[in-house]
Parts: sequence; structure tokens; C-alpha cells
Amino acid sequence: MDVDSDMGYSHTSLHPRPPSRLTAASPSLHHHHSTSPSSLSAHAYSPAADSHPTLVIRNVHLPFDSDDPTLADPLYNVYCVGDRVDRVELASANGNGHGSLSRHPTPPHHPEYHAVQQRDRQPYAELDAQGRGILLPALCHAHIHLDKCFLLDQCDELVTGNFSEALRVTAKAKSTFLHNPDDLYDRGRRLITESVECGVTMMRAHVEVDEAVHLACVDAGLRLRKHFKDVCDVQIAVFAQDPLFASSNDDRPGLNLVLLQSAAHRPGVEAVGSAPNPSRLTRASPSARCRTLTNSQA
Repeated sequence: MDVDSDMGYSHTSLHPRPPSRLTAASPSLHHHHSTSPSSLSAHAYSPAADSHPTLVIRNVHLPFDSDDPTLADPLYNVYCVGDRVDRVELASANGNGHGSLSRHPTPPHHPEYHAVQQRDRQPYAELDAQGRGILLPALCHAHIHLDKCFLLDQCDELVTGNFSEALRVTAKAKSTFLHNPDDLYDRGRRLITESVECGVTMMRAHVEVDEAVHLACVDAGLRLRKHFKDVCDVQIAVFAQDPLFASSNDDRPGLNLVLLQSAAHRPGVEAVGSAPNPSRLTRASPSARCRTLTNSQA
């Protein structure tokens, strides 16, 4: 269970996570798994017999967990297969590699040796950093709301700026979501696009579920998750902003909880979230609300 910045929380379901993405952005180069020699052994792996590099990043610096600045001087070539770093080699003066740092280098007598040689002759994309770039882990945005981004021009003017006003103004804007799915999708697409341009390749995206929007935000979020699957892992968390029970004095589930349970079982949804705000609960405690949300995935 992860505590969010707005004191909400998300309970991650047991759906498997997709593989990490690898991206390159200027002026810094980014990837999810650090390939510095100090951490390479935890991430490098022996290449499969039928794999071949799809991207080679040449003449790039790597970060080091050391106080010795000279360790950052050498340049490296990084070989990627699909979405993963396959191996790292020291770059020679002419930009070619030598001295593989892979945890399981393939010796000449190994049955995969000839397959690896053949693999390296396959065509691949190449990026030459020319010694001016550093390969760093990509950014992860742990808390975004795909349905509420770029919404200010659709809201009433803010007067006090307090929380109750924000809830009221946002609720009024949300009343149009169900009838304007294209706007939901376009605003979410803009948010993910701008995030990727800044080096984000993984995000947890909250989409609200309640009587006002039903599953419109979920539908938009799942469409966006599919659209950006090749460049960014978008984890969809269905989010209960409003009360889950029929009334403040009733423990019976209301329509909001029914909708949340339905959304939690949609393919592609990986987490449920809410804000355990006592003023919006029934007589049950915040911990009981948390248990209710957790059980909604069962």
C-alpha cells in the first residue's frame, strides 16, 4: 500500500507488471535499469540464442556509486535487446566495444556462441552520444490524475483557494466528463506525451469512478494505456474520491462502491485507490474503509 501526496492511497493488485521501457532523451539518456558497473551484475543477463541488439548506444558515460570522479571518465557502449539492456562494453578509441561487462559472457565453446555472433550481425538502431551524454534511469511518475489534468479552463473562478472550494469546483467540472469522452482522452494524451518528453517512462495514473462519471474515466485511461504501451508503462489505478456507502449512517454499499468493484475487475486495471478522509466515511473507521477497498479486488 503506497501513501500518495494527497493522503490518498493505492492498493496494488496482483496483476503482473510489464517489462520496463528503455528510452533515450537529450541531453541526458535514460533507461529504467542502471548499467553502471557497480549495479550491472543485478541487471545484466545472458542473451537468448534467438535475440539480437535492437539498439546500440555508443560512447556514453555511466553513473558510478563512488567518490572517485575518475571512474566516470571512461565511455561505454550499451547494447539493448527489445526493452532491456543486454550487455555493456568499454568503448575503444574508434567507438567500438571491447571488454564486455555482462554478468554471463558467452565463451567460444558455449553452444550459444555462434548464435550470439550471428545476432550481432543483424541490423539495429544506433545512437552515438559522442561522449556528451550520460545514461541514467528513466523517471517514474508515481501519482497523476489522467482525468483532472489541464482542467482549469473548464472550472469556475477560484475565490478562496481552500479545499472545500476545490472539491465543489472540480465536482462541477466532472459532471461533463461522462458526456465528453473525447476531451477526457485528449487531455490525458497530452499529459502522457509531455511526461514522456521529460523522460518519464512509467507512471501510476488515477482515474475516478463514481456516480457522476461512472466508468468514463476508466475507459479513457485504458485506451491511453494501450495507445502508449510501446513508450510508457501506464498503471491504471481506479480511484474512489467520493463516499462509498449509501449514507453517512449506513454501512451498506452505495452505487459508488458497486461501480468501483466493477472497475477493479476490468482487464488492464492494476490498482484501486482512495483518500481515507474521516469526514467522508460512514461510522466505520478509516481502516475499515481501507479494508473495503482492498476487498473490492477480491
